[in-house]
Amino acid sequence: MDSNTQGKMDKQAHTTANTRNKKHYVTLCTTMMEHWGCDIKKALPADLAPRERNPNGSRVAISQHHDRTRLHPKEWTRTFCTQLTLLASNTMRGHEVVVKELRKQVKLRQKQKTHPLHYVREPLTSELDIVIEHFSRQEYNADRKSVDPTEDGFDFAEESEDETRSKIRRMRELRRSKRTETRGEEAVNKPEAEEKGENEAD
Repeated sequence: MDSNTQGKMDKQAHTTANTRNKKHYVTLCTTMMEHWGCDIKKALPADLAPRERNPNGSRVAISQHHDRTRLHPKEWTRTFCTQLTLLASNTMRGHEVVVKELRKQVKLRQKQKTHPLHYVREPLTSELDIVIEHFSRQEYNADRKSVDPTEDGFDFAEESEDETRSKIRRMRELRRSKRTETRGEEAVNKPEAEEKGENEAD
């Protein structure tokens, strides 16, 4: 393969990547406005916004005296945009409440120093996952009123990431079991209701 052909292939790949990122960016902008009522540039405060990486490719550490420039939202990774979009679309409680919870998770990681990237200033996608689960759990409790986070041991405060993920798995298993029980009850009650309807018709 000559250099010209390789150059064209690289250009096409770069264009495709930019197109995909643009779609995620547009989706993120729309979701921010619909659910949080804010512009994409105000979605994350300065202390949480993704930054330019260091020349060696590492993330900016909290110990660095000179903070680096924040990335424009168009430069955020596709994964980060996807998770942030999911977070916004699943939280109708207000932008400020979500930012407060995300900042709490970041400070918790930095304090506990159990995560390989505990030194990083900005939020990780795993922390976005935790916050998504946090608010999803609150919505589930409000709707179902069947899972109490403190009674069932799902209090996420001051826990390591491994402990938090373990509790999330247990919570999901409990959800599935309760849904299975509900379906089973519906399956039992349905024939009875049908039989009752037939008797009334007779």
